[in-house]
Amino acid sequence: MRNRIYRLAIALAATCLFTLALTATASAGRLEPSSLGFLAQWRSLEVVSPIGVTVRCPVTLDGSFHTRTIQKIERSLIGYVTLAIVHQAACTSGRGAAFNGSETYNGTTTPQTLPWHVTYESFRGSLPAIESLRSLLSRMRFGLTVPGICTGQYGTATDNLSGDISLSSGVAVTTTPTATRNIVSLSRTDGGICPARGTMENVANVTQLSSSARITVRLI
Repeated sequence: MRNRIYRLAIALAATCLFTLALTATASAGRLEPSSLGFLAQWRSLEVVSPIGVTVRCPVTLDGSFHTRTIQKIERSLIGYVTLAIVHQAACTSGRGAAFNGSETYNGTTTPQTLPWHVTYESFRGSLPAIESLRSLLSRMRFGLTVPGICTGQYGTATDNLSGDISLSSGVAVTTTPTATRNIVSLSRTDGGICPARGTMENVANVTQLSSSARITVRLI
């Protein structure tokens, strides 16, 4: 009798632990950023010309998430980039421009292509301990000019700039371009011989729009 009671107690305890584990995993179905508005500052959009000259331009992207919580559904639209700025004065070996309706490219004002789309793709790690997230930026359009060499437009309908977002509870968000998936393709040449692609390089810090406070993301 004592052994039967002991075995029953172990079975009940195991069932309770299993139920708790399922509950924790099931409840970890959404992500919650600390702010709806975000600002990402990339150190460099880079295009290497056919003769080896590399144009580098810092880029700032402002935007917002659609909702306070984000579901982990592959390719779901989670936000928009509503302001894109190429810091033209800081470009080296050439000139860049975001197609935001206000910057100058090839002697004219760029057309308006915003908003650009931000979608959720996947996560790395095991629930509920997610190590990083992967997001996609699509519909972007840039112009790059290498004096005396080429002038071209970058960003096609099939381009998806992929970023790996480091994540743990209470840790500020940074975004690192995913290797081999951080490419903007040449969509049109407006003069000269332009390289077939450009890349987004270096880590971007992601902060709140209204302040310099870094955004954090937690699993709920």
